[in-house]
Amino acid sequence: MDQNSKKGQYFSFDAIMATLVFLLAVSLLSNYWFGVRAAAEKGDDTYKEALRISDSLLGEGVPQNWHTGSTAYSFGLAKTNATAELDKAKILRFISLLASNYTGVREGLRTAEHIHISIEELSATPPIPLYSGGRIPNAATTAVTVSRISTMTNGAVLKPVKLTLVLWNDRR
Repeated sequence: MDQNSKKGQYFSFDAIMATLVFLLAVSLLSNYWFGVRAAAEKGDDTYKEALRISDSLLGEGVPQNWHTGSTAYSFGLAKTNATAELDKAKILRFISLLASNYTGVREGLRTAEHIHISIEELSATPPIPLYSGGRIPNAATTAVTVSRISTMTNGAVLKPVKLTLVLWNDRR
């Protein structure tokens, strides 16, 4: 009879230890899951902002001739909203503003995030980089890349181009 009571106590100890290990594993897993979920929601907000900015850049801007020296209320790189064909003069002005007035461009785009934009021609293999500006992400905690396809006249030929926008922050 002594042996049966010892086995029962030993089994109880195993059950208690297994329950503790299980509860520890469940709590670690749930903590990890909620942490990943919170990070994904933050990234989702940044992604939505990147889409909003890329949509704006594929428009003509307000006023339409903002690149000629007018005050821009909205930056747009397209010749018209109807075609979304990129305008070389607007691109050059925008890249110039990113270099000379980076904070002003961020305010004009209504974002607190850092910006990097690049445009490359897709008709060649590999694609040919045409324009690039803004700040390149370094040690960013959150970076979102949005690529949009458009067209641009190069000489007299209309060619496909890819506009890539990287929106990032270095807040920890």
